Amino acid sequence: MAGQNQFIKRYQNFFGFDLKSSDLNYPEKYATDLSNVDINPVGSLIKRKGTSPHAEDAGPLGSFVYNRVDSNGNEAPELVSIGSTLKKWKETQIVITYTGAQAAASVSVVFDTATSQYRCILTAGVTTALDQGLGLGVDETTPYTCNQLKLAIDALPDWTATITGTTGTPAAYIKNLTDETLVSGESVTVNAAYWEAAKSIATSPFAGAIADINAVDFELASAAQIQNVLYIATGKDEVQKYDGHKVYRAGVPTPASLASALAAGPGAITGNNYVYKARYVQVDANGNLTEGNLATSDPALSPAAQNINVTVANVQVGTGFNTSCAIVAGAQAAVTVINVDNGAGGAHTLQAGDTAYFYDSISAAYVEREVLSVGANTISIAGAAVTVADNAVISANLRIVLYRNETSATYPTLWFEVAQIPNNSFAATQVYLDSMLDAALGVELLVPLVDRSPPPKARYLTVFQNLLIAGSLVSAPNVVAWSDIDSPEYFPTPDNQQIIQTLEGDRITAVSPSNEVLIVFHRSAVHTLSGDLVEANYRVDQITNDIGCIAHQSIRDIRGAIFFLSEIGPRMMTGASIPVGLGDFDGNKLISRIDPYFAQSPTVSDEETNRLTRAWAFHDRKAQKYLLFIPCETVSTASSVRYCNENSTLLVYDYSRDAWLKWDGINAGAGIVLFNDDVLYIERGLDELDALRTVSWRRQGTGTAYDYNDHASAISSVYKSPWDFMGEASLLKNYLVLRVFTTDLVPNNFSLDCETELNFVVDSPVSQFSVSVGADGYGVTPYGSFYGDPQNSSVKHKLSNGRAKAIRLIFRNSEPQTDIVVTGYELEVATPYKPAMKV
Repeated sequence: MAGQNQFIKRYQNFFGFDLKSSDLNYPEKYATDLSNVDINPVGSLIKRKGTSPHAEDAGPLGSFVYNRVDSNGNEAPELVSIGSTLKKWKETQIVITYTGAQAAASVSVVFDTATSQYRCILTAGVTTALDQGLGLGVDETTPYTCNQLKLAIDALPDWTATITGTTGTPAAYIKNLTDETLVSGESVTVNAAYWEAAKSIATSPFAGAIADINAVDFELASAAQIQNVLYIATGKDEVQKYDGHKVYRAGVPTPASLASALAAGPGAITGNNYVYKARYVQVDANGNLTEGNLATSDPALSPAAQNINVTVANVQVGTGFNTSCAIVAGAQAAVTVINVDNGAGGAHTLQAGDTAYFYDSISAAYVEREVLSVGANTISIAGAAVTVADNAVISANLRIVLYRNETSATYPTLWFEVAQIPNNSFAATQVYLDSMLDAALGVELLVPLVDRSPPPKARYLTVFQNLLIAGSLVSAPNVVAWSDIDSPEYFPTPDNQQIIQTLEGDRITAVSPSNEVLIVFHRSAVHTLSGDLVEANYRVDQITNDIGCIAHQSIRDIRGAIFFLSEIGPRMMTGASIPVGLGDFDGNKLISRIDPYFAQSPTVSDEETNRLTRAWAFHDRKAQKYLLFIPCETVSTASSVRYCNENSTLLVYDYSRDAWLKWDGINAGAGIVLFNDDVLYIERGLDELDALRTVSWRRQGTGTAYDYNDHASAISSVYKSPWDFMGEASLLKNYLVLRVFTTDLVPNNFSLDCETELNFVVDSPVSQFSVSVGADGYGVTPYGSFYGDPQNSSVKHKLSNGRAKAIRLIFRNSEPQTDIVVTGYELEVATPYKPAMKV
């Protein structure tokens, strides 16, 4: 009816975006589009947090948290990334101490928009003691280093700095902090981070994956932790294990040969039908013992007062197993520093931190000793002094266990331990002289009932029923295999395997546990394995044959359900249930309202194509969000490097509000992880020399306005409302006033750039204006009464669009180091015209 203004009230409408609804039937709580906005716990629209560089030279194949427990039972988590080798996250720490007479001092490390670089600022009282530019760090040829900052601080009166870790780390990578206060005698610790290569047997244990990294079909690495060991698969390399000390091939092989022969001259053994067995045993840094398959000697021997030479093949250098080794160079008595070589005068291969295994004449036994340090021709060991013989073998706890039967009238059925000798990786075989009487033999051999082959080369790893699961074997892409209960490194072949095929014939693309079942994904199908894998009492069921998982690293277990990415959009399932849309559309559980994002046109350029197989997901438990990075890629014409470009998107599902968000400007092509309470995005980018750049970016968390920058760039946030037409799309209205509400605290003043679009015509704003939110200076309060007004709860602005059938509001903000807070808004509308079809 004419003559009375009406109000469109939008107080609870920030629930992400919707790509399925039409403009005429658009749910008012969803945005038609948005970018780089977030939703705070009470539902207000805010900016996403920015990022700053924190480390460089990560591995481009993926990053994982290894939740290790040390030998004392203490948690000792490590962050690792996978490149040609495995790298560990380390910190450069600078302890800054103030010893002056001022009552208070402060330390800040922040990005300065005026000089476009990071700065370290030290103040004592009201005096600035240091205002040092730190540069940008990223892509700088000669960055300002942490050591240079230490020297600058040491040069000040009343201030000192001590530094640990790599001193050459760019100081711009220091974790930001604002006005950290301290009094005389107190210290503040700031830190930057860097990646350090872990010890490994092979120079490049993941060389196959790195060689494939620029291929259009390459996939990121997969990792799973079990029995305090991290296992890594790439589909291009053998499965590797990282035990907290060293990276090497998982499992142990079967001895290539085992032979026995009577030794010349008299000896100690008399008997019939002596047969030997041998196997390799590796004891890792966590005390896990991995035993291989047995080899058997032939023929049986019947010595008469003789000794027996047993010749066994060694595990040799180049196999990828833990073959670190040294040969004693000359007999040495009562020493803790042992002279060693490789048996031919060359270099040994033991490393600091290895557990040396060798024979000690003082204790008359084989012993284990930690290697404290190594030199070109020496090793220093922990513990009491030892006496070693010339040419004695010292291994990195890789042993050859020899077994022999007691005298037998027929072919033996029981074997007993003779000795555990160190593996000599520098020789094809070694000879052990057996002079042990039957009565002195050791423990009985329990012959394994199952095969103990090493893990097969596979693309994906997970853990289910305390077994290591390998999916999509390279030799059999539709096979899922699982380890024996005795060890995650025993893979009985062909018993612990199952072929799972689809009608389309596509290979397995992901594996994941989900409550009581193991989910096996194909590109367009989902199967489950349920029952008891250990007892081989299981069944395979097909759940669906029209949807699957496209990216193994998109799978995350969230509150009893698994979230994952299919070819047509994000999905969720619980146990053996039918997958449903993540953020369903209009009550249709099978569809997600952002599915159209993945239905790309064939005309989309190569650089805008979503590379779904390399998607990476992260569960932000504190924020109750599922982050899904969708890369778009460019191949450098200069270097052929494939890297994630600016078209890449981080899709964010806020499952506490059932809201989908879009964030751009973030490159997480090599993974997203949470470590030390910091969310880290590891990029696959391109540096200024056209080489692959893998900087680790930290999500800001100072709690101040400094958090709202991406490194040196302001964050551009956009929110586009649904079309408002009061249920009458053909009725002319006069939109008079916009009022924006901000009832939450804002860490800064901000300007909200507003646009209005009319009558469903997009990208053609009719009016543009700004509203300022916050309290500046004296505000409106009379001078002398109060300095700085409290924040206004709302601001309003008149609209001058003329008559229109529908309106869409667009809110933007691109101010550096600036957050926004929009709790809701109102539109005052006049409808003075009689209802009629308007043209």
